[in-house]
Amino acid sequence: MNLSIRWRLAAGIILAFVITLVVIFVTVQFALQRILTNDLDDGLQQDGSTVLAQASVAGTLQNGARLQAYIQQNASITEGKTPFITVLRDRNGAAVFWTQGVQEQNLALSQDQLSDILSGDVLRETVDLPGDKEYRVRSQRLVV
Repeated sequence: MNLSIRWRLAAGIILAFVITLVVIFVTVQFALQRILTNDLDDGLQQDGSTVLAQASVAGTLQNGARLQAYIQQNASITEGKTPFITVLRDRNGAAVFWTQGVQEQNLALSQDQLSDILSGDVLRETVDLPGDKEYRVRSQRLVV
């Protein structure tokens, strides 16, 4: 089947237009995802700083009734706001304090992750939790 030059030119223009739109949409989606993830990470850093300050005020994890009260009051997932989940672990990775209503074992750290955190690294990752929920997680070392 022989198409005229007019039809081939029209098909080429349409194909180029579709390819251009796909490239633009994919680029915008990746850029938007990166921007939103960075914004979320910044918010988690601020919330993490608040938890670090509360832990410093509490003085110790062994005598942390004040810290536990803060976590239960200000980081509850049952309130109508965007949830901020806090899980504090000891050096061995065992959960010491956590937000009410959270199953802390779902946010367990691997031995490699724990070693990285104890050496001072900050880990950021997206975690899928039961109930088809996806959370952004920031893990860092807490020195009390």
